[in-house]
Amino acid sequence: VQAKLRESVSVKDFGAVGDGVTDDTAAIQAAVNYCFTAGKNLTSPVEKIYLISSPVTIPQHFNTDYRKIKVDFCGAKFKLASDISLFVSESWGSSLATIPSNGIDFGGFTITHSLGSVTTNSALLIQDWYQNCILHNITAADIGTVLHSKNNFYCYFDNIFTQIGVTATKTGARFVFSESHNLNKLSRLQAGTAVTGYRFDGPVTAMQMTGISFEGQTKGVVFNSSVYDAVIENSYIEGVSDVVVTTATSVYGLTVRNNYVNFQNNAATYLIEYTPGPANNIHITDDNDFQDMPSIANIIKNREDVYGQE
Repeated sequence: VQAKLRESVSVKDFGAVGDGVTDDTAAIQAAVNYCFTAGKNLTSPVEKIYLISSPVTIPQHFNTDYRKIKVDFCGAKFKLASDISLFVSESWGSSLATIPSNGIDFGGFTITHSLGSVTTNSALLIQDWYQNCILHNITAADIGTVLHSKNNFYCYFDNIFTQIGVTATKTGARFVFSESHNLNKLSRLQAGTAVTGYRFDGPVTAMQMTGISFEGQTKGVVFNSSVYDAVIENSYIEGVSDVVVTTATSVYGLTVRNNYVNFQNNAATYLIEYTPGPANNIHITDDNDFQDMPSIANIIKNREDVYGQE
């Protein structure tokens, strides 16, 4: 390894085999640790399958000049040996923001397994990522929750695709966001078949969801805490059997614009439902494309205590 110190290193330099049979957990962990310590980028040979038997820790990364660490697995597959998480932030489960990160660029891989059922553990546990962090270009097959994001600010989550093939039964939430999420952008996420596509269990401030797929879910996105200025735009909405956007407490700014929304003539499908608190400044713009909508009443399920509705 010492002979190959350079701007970028490969997981191969640390002994990763990538044949789908050899346990590559220790090699992947060693490669990730080295890059975060030395400030180097990490890559992988293409078309590799890495067998993983225990979670790999993503170290926290903070520097005052915002130098970025890029980890690109170049389309490699990570095969889970059992129902485990794949990548876990070093700070996961600790007090919030005790070791914040910035400048992490992480992705370029597929998560798979051959367990014969949908997994129950979250595949990616990401906590305390702050400015200039991106998680992107990830595909997950038969993973119950692909991402559990906790207390992340100024982050970009992009091009994360999930697909459930082993069963047609809707299960769980594909994307979960807990604690605070401020000034984040979510782009090109696909939740696939689920009870809930995207669930926010903590307050959301100044968030943009763009190019999102809401397909095959009972509920599209559920906000279980306060919403302060969220935008859902340029997204594809079809096959949601209950409510596309559900808010469970106060809303202080929500805009739904320029989306394709196909109600499929289902009288039980609604665009927005808020319970139980007042909703302030909900904007549903006229550039949304509503198809096969049974009635204008299907836009908002309940209208009590709505202020600034448009």
